[in-house]
Amino acid sequence: MRALDLTGKSFGRLIVLSANGSLSGRRRWLCRCECGTEKLYSASYLANDARSCGCWHREETVARLTTHGMTGTPLFSVWKGMLSRCRNPNGKPFKNYGGRGIVVCERWQTFENFYDDMASTYQDGMTIEREDNDGPYSSDNCIWATRTAQSRNRRSCYYVESPWGRITLSEAAAHVGISFCAMKMRYVRKWPPERMFVKNPSDGTSHANTIAGGSLPV
Repeated sequence: MRALDLTGKSFGRLIVLSANGSLSGRRRWLCRCECGTEKLYSASYLANDARSCGCWHREETVARLTTHGMTGTPLFSVWKGMLSRCRNPNGKPFKNYGGRGIVVCERWQTFENFYDDMASTYQDGMTIEREDNDGPYSSDNCIWATRTAQSRNRRSCYYVESPWGRITLSEAAAHVGISFCAMKMRYVRKWPPERMFVKNPSDGTSHANTIAGGSLPV
């Protein structure tokens, strides 16, 4: 009888990626947990016992034993939101976080560790921001930012090859002397460089004249 293919199936927080060898005659399946951990499991374990890689049990233990008394505080809400963005596939933000491989580091799986690393610099109303937009939530990649600053920094996610090198759209907009929204419109509509990096492309000013006029850095 042909073995059942479990690829793509979910078991608790685990999703099966592929078959990966066998042990004692039993096929092993490579699974990824919502927290980002990958491990091998047997089909029988997945069918009968699987909930997560172990992070679920750790969270339940912490919730049962914790005495930090900060449940419901803004800082605790930041931590829970961070976990949800990376773990909950039913949440709207998941596609931009866990859905593209962003994870919360092992140390921050517990609130106490997150508190120890980040509480001293936190102020009410701040949001947590990753300096490397493709990197994890971790103490060496996260800073606090005001909502205004974070909104501005998100513009840095857009990079473009320009006469000034590879820079963000917000930087390109500053060089040209137009708003970020106007520059983004040009980017989305795929304007050619000779029009995209000229302040008033409709008035006949050429890209070459812009360079010759000294508006580019030497």
